[in-house]
Amino acid sequence: MNLLVLKMSVVPLVIAVVSLAGRRWGTHIAGLLSGFPVVGGPITIFIAAEQGLDFGTQAAIAAIMSVTCLLSFNVAYSWICRRQAWPLALLLSTLVWTAMALCLAQLPMTWPVAVSVSLFALIVTPYLFAPGHVGRPATRSQRDLPLRMATGAGLTLLITALAAHLGPTWSGLIAAFPIIGLVLVLFTHISQGAGPVAHLMRGNVQGLYSFVAFFSVLVWVWPHGSLLAGVALAIPAAFAAQAVVQSIGWCRRRWWPTPYSLIKK
Repeated sequence: MNLLVLKMSVVPLVIAVVSLAGRRWGTHIAGLLSGFPVVGGPITIFIAAEQGLDFGTQAAIAAIMSVTCLLSFNVAYSWICRRQAWPLALLLSTLVWTAMALCLAQLPMTWPVAVSVSLFALIVTPYLFAPGHVGRPATRSQRDLPLRMATGAGLTLLITALAAHLGPTWSGLIAAFPIIGLVLVLFTHISQGAGPVAHLMRGNVQGLYSFVAFFSVLVWVWPHGSLLAGVALAIPAAFAAQAVVQSIGWCRRRWWPTPYSLIKK
Protein backbone atom coordinates (compact mmCIF):
# COMPACT_ATOMS: atom_id res chain seq x y z
CA MET A 1 0.00 0.00 0.00
CA ASN A 2 2.84 2.40 0.84
CA LEU A 3 4.47 1.74 -2.52
CA LEU A 4 1.17 2.34 -4.27
CA VAL A 5 0.83 5.71 -2.55
CA LEU A 6 4.36 6.63 -3.58
CA LYS A 7 3.74 5.58 -7.17
CA MET A 8 0.61 7.72 -7.27
CA SER A 9 2.27 10.76 -5.73
CA VAL A 10 6.00 11.01 -6.50
CA VAL A 11 5.90 11.06 -10.30
CA PRO A 12 2.87 13.41 -10.58
CA LEU A 13 4.51 15.83 -8.14
CA VAL A 14 7.74 15.76 -10.14
CA ILE A 15 5.83 16.44 -13.34
CA ALA A 16 4.10 19.38 -11.67
CA VAL A 17 7.41 20.87 -10.51
CA VAL A 18 9.10 20.47 -13.89
CA SER A 19 6.06 21.85 -15.73
CA LEU A 20 5.96 24.93 -13.49
CA ALA A 21 9.71 25.40 -13.93
CA GLY A 22 9.18 25.30 -17.68
CA ARG A 23 6.53 28.00 -17.46
CA ARG A 24 8.82 30.13 -15.32
CA TRP A 25 12.20 29.63 -17.04
CA GLY A 26 11.36 28.20 -20.47
CA THR A 27 11.27 24.90 -22.30
CA HIS A 28 15.05 24.39 -22.26
CA ILE A 29 15.10 24.30 -18.43
CA ALA A 30 12.06 22.02 -18.38
CA GLY A 31 13.85 19.68 -20.77
CA LEU A 32 17.01 19.71 -18.66
CA LEU A 33 15.10 18.84 -15.49
CA SER A 34 13.18 16.09 -17.28
CA GLY A 35 16.50 14.45 -18.15
CA PHE A 36 17.26 13.91 -14.48
CA PRO A 37 16.22 10.49 -13.07
CA VAL A 38 13.13 12.08 -11.56
CA VAL A 39 10.79 9.44 -13.00
CA GLY A 40 12.95 6.52 -14.10
CA GLY A 41 14.78 6.67 -10.77
CA PRO A 42 11.70 6.24 -8.55
CA ILE A 43 10.26 3.57 -10.85
CA THR A 44 13.50 1.54 -10.73
CA ILE A 45 13.64 1.95 -6.96
CA PHE A 46 10.06 0.67 -6.72
CA ILE A 47 11.02 -2.29 -8.90
CA ALA A 48 14.09 -3.07 -6.74
CA ALA A 49 12.01 -2.83 -3.56
CA GLU A 50 9.45 -5.27 -4.96
CA GLN A 51 11.72 -7.66 -6.90
CA GLY A 52 15.03 -7.52 -4.99
CA LEU A 53 18.36 -5.72 -5.39
CA ASP A 54 19.84 -8.19 -7.90
CA PHE A 55 16.82 -7.65 -10.13
CA GLY A 56 17.07 -3.90 -9.51
CA THR A 57 20.76 -3.82 -10.41
CA GLN A 58 20.16 -5.44 -13.77
CA ALA A 59 17.21 -3.11 -14.33
CA ALA A 60 19.49 -0.13 -13.56
CA ILE A 61 21.99 -1.31 -16.21
CA ALA A 62 19.16 -1.62 -18.71
CA ALA A 63 17.95 1.86 -17.73
CA ILE A 64 21.37 3.28 -18.65
CA MET A 65 21.18 1.45 -21.98
CA SER A 66 17.70 2.86 -22.55
CA VAL A 67 19.05 6.41 -22.73
CA THR A 68 19.76 5.67 -26.39
CA CYS A 69 16.14 4.58 -26.90
CA LEU A 70 14.93 7.78 -25.27
CA LEU A 71 17.17 9.91 -27.47
CA SER A 72 15.92 8.07 -30.55
CA PHE A 73 12.35 8.88 -29.52
CA ASN A 74 13.28 12.54 -29.06
CA VAL A 75 15.03 12.89 -32.42
CA ALA A 76 12.19 11.18 -34.25
CA TYR A 77 9.53 13.33 -32.56
CA SER A 78 11.45 16.56 -33.21
CA TRP A 79 11.30 15.91 -36.97
CA ILE A 80 7.90 14.23 -37.29
CA CYS A 81 6.04 16.88 -35.28
CA ARG A 82 7.05 19.53 -37.82
CA ARG A 83 4.65 17.97 -40.35
CA GLN A 84 2.26 15.82 -38.33
CA ALA A 85 -0.16 16.35 -35.45
CA TRP A 86 0.76 14.94 -32.07
CA PRO A 87 -1.13 11.58 -32.26
CA LEU A 88 0.76 10.41 -35.35
CA ALA A 89 4.03 11.93 -34.15
CA LEU A 90 3.65 10.07 -30.85
CA LEU A 91 2.81 6.77 -32.54
CA LEU A 92 5.72 6.88 -35.00
CA SER A 93 8.21 8.06 -32.36
CA THR A 94 7.13 5.27 -30.02
CA LEU A 95 7.72 2.78 -32.84
CA VAL A 96 11.24 4.19 -33.21
CA TRP A 97 11.77 3.78 -29.44
CA THR A 98 10.54 0.18 -29.63
CA ALA A 99 12.78 -0.68 -32.58
CA MET A 100 15.83 0.75 -30.81
CA ALA A 101 14.95 -1.09 -27.59
CA LEU A 102 14.64 -4.40 -29.46
CA CYS A 103 18.08 -3.84 -30.99
CA LEU A 104 19.77 -2.83 -27.73
CA ALA A 105 18.22 -5.74 -25.84
CA GLN A 106 20.41 -8.02 -27.98
CA LEU A 107 23.63 -6.45 -26.66
CA PRO A 108 25.45 -7.72 -23.55
CA MET A 109 23.60 -6.06 -20.67
CA THR A 110 26.68 -4.99 -18.73
CA TRP A 111 27.59 -1.64 -17.22
CA PRO A 112 30.58 -0.89 -19.53
CA VAL A 113 28.55 -1.62 -22.65
CA ALA A 114 25.52 0.35 -21.43
CA VAL A 115 27.58 3.41 -20.49
CA SER A 116 29.60 3.35 -23.72
CA VAL A 117 26.50 3.16 -25.91
CA SER A 118 24.66 5.86 -23.94
CA LEU A 119 27.55 8.33 -23.81
CA PHE A 120 28.10 7.97 -27.56
CA ALA A 121 24.41 8.66 -28.16
CA LEU A 122 24.46 11.68 -25.83
CA ILE A 123 27.40 13.21 -27.70
CA VAL A 124 25.95 12.63 -31.18
CA THR A 125 22.25 13.36 -30.61
CA PRO A 126 22.40 17.21 -30.33
CA TYR A 127 23.52 17.32 -33.97
CA LEU A 128 20.54 15.25 -35.12
CA PHE A 129 17.60 17.30 -33.80
CA ALA A 130 15.36 19.32 -36.05
CA PRO A 131 15.90 23.09 -35.81
CA GLY A 132 14.10 24.53 -32.79
CA HIS A 133 13.26 27.83 -31.18
CA VAL A 134 11.51 29.12 -28.09
CA GLY A 135 8.15 29.54 -29.84
CA ARG A 136 4.95 31.24 -28.83
CA PRO A 137 3.97 31.53 -25.16
CA ALA A 138 2.35 28.42 -23.75
CA THR A 139 -1.41 28.31 -23.68
CA ARG A 140 -2.53 28.30 -20.04
CA SER A 141 -5.37 26.07 -19.00
CA GLN A 142 -7.01 25.20 -15.70
CA ARG A 143 -6.90 21.53 -16.71
CA ASP A 144 -3.36 21.51 -18.05
CA LEU A 145 -1.34 20.66 -14.95
CA PRO A 146 -3.72 18.07 -13.42
CA LEU A 147 -3.95 16.32 -16.78
CA ARG A 148 -0.16 16.14 -17.04
CA MET A 149 0.04 14.71 -13.51
CA ALA A 150 -2.69 12.14 -14.14
CA THR A 151 -0.97 11.02 -17.35
CA GLY A 152 2.31 10.53 -15.50
CA ALA A 153 0.68 8.58 -12.67
CA GLY A 154 -1.11 6.27 -15.09
CA LEU A 155 2.06 5.52 -17.06
CA THR A 156 3.98 4.85 -13.83
CA LEU A 157 1.41 2.33 -12.60
CA LEU A 158 1.37 0.61 -15.98
CA ILE A 159 5.16 0.28 -16.23
CA THR A 160 5.68 -0.98 -12.66
CA ALA A 161 2.82 -3.47 -13.11
CA LEU A 162 4.49 -4.86 -16.24
CA ALA A 163 7.96 -5.07 -14.67
CA ALA A 164 7.42 -8.29 -12.73
CA HIS A 165 6.40 -10.09 -15.92
CA LEU A 166 9.17 -8.78 -18.19
CA GLY A 167 12.42 -9.59 -16.40
CA PRO A 168 15.15 -7.13 -15.39
CA THR A 169 16.30 -6.12 -18.87
CA TRP A 170 12.93 -5.05 -20.21
CA SER A 171 11.92 -3.74 -16.80
CA GLY A 172 14.87 -1.36 -16.90
CA LEU A 173 14.30 -0.39 -20.51
CA ILE A 174 10.64 0.34 -19.90
CA ALA A 175 11.30 2.01 -16.53
CA ALA A 176 13.31 4.62 -18.39
CA PHE A 177 10.62 5.10 -21.03
CA PRO A 178 10.34 8.89 -21.37
CA ILE A 179 7.24 9.34 -19.21
CA ILE A 180 7.92 12.91 -18.12
CA GLY A 181 9.56 13.74 -21.44
CA LEU A 182 6.57 12.37 -23.32
CA VAL A 183 4.15 14.37 -21.18
CA LEU A 184 6.18 17.57 -21.56
CA VAL A 185 6.70 17.06 -25.29
CA LEU A 186 3.03 16.40 -26.00
CA PHE A 187 1.79 19.40 -24.04
CA THR A 188 4.53 21.63 -25.48
CA HIS A 189 3.62 20.52 -29.01
CA ILE A 190 -0.10 21.06 -28.39
CA SER A 191 0.19 24.41 -26.62
CA GLN A 192 3.21 26.00 -28.32
CA GLY A 193 3.66 24.23 -31.64
CA ALA A 194 6.49 22.16 -33.11
CA GLY A 195 9.23 24.81 -32.81
CA PRO A 196 9.88 24.60 -29.07
CA VAL A 197 9.93 20.77 -29.05
CA ALA A 198 13.54 20.48 -30.21
CA HIS A 199 14.49 23.31 -27.86
CA LEU A 200 13.07 21.32 -24.95
CA MET A 201 14.80 18.13 -26.10
CA ARG A 202 18.22 19.74 -26.31
CA GLY A 203 17.91 20.57 -22.63
CA ASN A 204 16.85 16.97 -22.02
CA VAL A 205 20.17 15.73 -23.46
CA GLN A 206 22.10 17.72 -20.89
CA GLY A 207 19.99 16.38 -18.05
CA LEU A 208 20.49 12.77 -19.16
CA TYR A 209 24.14 12.84 -18.11
CA SER A 210 22.81 13.00 -14.56
CA PHE A 211 20.52 10.09 -15.40
CA VAL A 212 23.53 7.96 -16.40
CA ALA A 213 25.47 8.96 -13.28
CA PHE A 214 22.54 8.16 -10.97
CA PHE A 215 21.98 4.66 -12.33
CA SER A 216 25.72 3.94 -12.51
CA VAL A 217 26.01 4.47 -8.78
CA LEU A 218 23.04 2.16 -8.18
CA VAL A 219 24.73 -0.52 -10.29
CA TRP A 220 27.88 -0.38 -8.18
CA VAL A 221 26.31 0.05 -4.74
CA TRP A 222 23.22 -2.17 -4.74
CA PRO A 223 25.07 -5.50 -5.05
CA HIS A 224 27.11 -4.64 -1.94
CA GLY A 225 24.82 -2.38 0.07
CA SER A 226 21.22 -1.57 0.82
CA LEU A 227 18.47 -0.05 -1.26
CA LEU A 228 18.62 3.28 0.57
CA ALA A 229 22.43 3.42 0.61
CA GLY A 230 22.47 3.25 -3.17
CA VAL A 231 19.88 5.98 -3.48
CA ALA A 232 21.66 8.19 -0.93
CA LEU A 233 24.87 8.04 -2.96
CA ALA A 234 23.24 8.20 -6.40
CA ILE A 235 21.41 11.50 -5.81
CA PRO A 236 24.54 13.63 -5.14
CA ALA A 237 26.30 11.83 -8.01
CA ALA A 238 23.54 13.01 -10.36
CA PHE A 239 23.98 16.64 -9.26
CA ALA A 240 27.77 16.37 -9.47
CA ALA A 241 27.52 15.06 -13.03
CA GLN A 242 25.28 17.97 -13.98
CA ALA A 243 27.72 20.46 -12.45
CA VAL A 244 30.45 19.01 -14.69
CA VAL A 245 28.20 19.14 -17.77
CA GLN A 246 27.23 22.75 -17.13
CA SER A 247 30.87 23.74 -16.56
CA ILE A 248 31.91 22.10 -19.83
CA GLY A 249 28.98 23.77 -21.58
CA TRP A 250 29.98 27.17 -20.23
CA CYS A 251 33.53 26.71 -21.52
CA ARG A 252 32.30 25.60 -24.93
CA ARG A 253 29.90 28.51 -25.28
CA ARG A 254 32.72 30.85 -24.38
CA TRP A 255 35.30 29.49 -26.79
CA TRP A 256 33.45 27.81 -29.68
CA PRO A 257 29.88 27.18 -30.90
CA THR A 258 27.97 24.05 -29.90
CA PRO A 259 24.49 22.71 -30.70
CA TYR A 260 23.29 24.30 -27.45
CA SER A 261 24.78 27.75 -27.99
CA LEU A 262 23.30 27.98 -31.48
CA ILE A 263 19.75 27.84 -30.16
CA LYS A 264 17.88 31.11 -30.51
CA LYS A 265 17.05 32.50 -27.11
